[in-house]
Amino acid sequence: MATDPLTKIAYKTLQQGKSIAGLAHKEISSRLMNLISPDKDLKSFDIDKNLLIDIQKSMDALREEDWKDYEENIYPQKLLFDEPWLRYLIQYPKVWLDMPNTWERRKNQKVNDLPKSIDKDNYPNYYLRNFHHQTDGYLSDFSASIYDLQVDILFNGSANSMRRRILKPLKEGLINFNDRKNSSIKILDVATGSGRTLKQLRGAFPKEKIIGLDLSDSYLKEASRHISDLDGDLIELIKGNAEDLPFEDNSLQGVSCVYLFHELPELLEKKF
Repeated sequence: MATDPLTKIAYKTLQQGKSIAGLAHKEISSRLMNLISPDKDLKSFDIDKNLLIDIQKSMDALREEDWKDYEENIYPQKLLFDEPWLRYLIQYPKVWLDMPNTWERRKNQKVNDLPKSIDKDNYPNYYLRNFHHQTDGYLSDFSASIYDLQVDILFNGSANSMRRRILKPLKEGLINFNDRKNSSIKILDVATGSGRTLKQLRGAFPKEKIIGLDLSDSYLKEASRHISDLDGDLIELIKGNAEDLPFEDNSLQGVSCVYLFHELPELLEKKF
């Protein structure tokens, strides 16, 4: 695919700008935390400059791979620039206002600070916690509303580029079903969260049937909001547990899963 050099410059500028913004946010918030709520048990350490260089090289390689996949027509150009800027602008003050709660939770190791309204019988024990000390774990509308922005800051603006790494292997695997109509192909996104991966999937697979599964009602509501204006057939959202998928054997042709396995207990990781 022939591409406009200006488009690539725009893409790289966008990615580098997001990276700088993410690093700046973390630097400022860390300094504020040490000033407002210092943790004497949190040891300070100097980061190896060579490690920082390696991380930067890795991020540059990620962007090149992301761009190359677009050039190979793995997904459309619009996915490279699909960022909910207005949403982020609205939610960013919430991220700052919530930080003291996160700092205090981390400082006191409060990992089970969850909404009292939830029915704990509906969730496995490992899910009933504050992952990364975030407010409400994955079990509130507030948590779901700021999750995407928090993740993009955490990964220095590369969250969507990382999500798109699933698209090429999915396309390569689905070649095995070339004898079927695209509309009969089913792709499941496990632990779909706020639905950002669903948008990536729909962009790359405009005719296939796409399903998102998650344990959190709040995150499924957020996902519904994200995908409400997408072209193509309606994406199905299901509340369910990845340990016991509610699908018949051989009923799915593709499965994706992003940002889940690092949250699971070691025994479950081995199971999967």
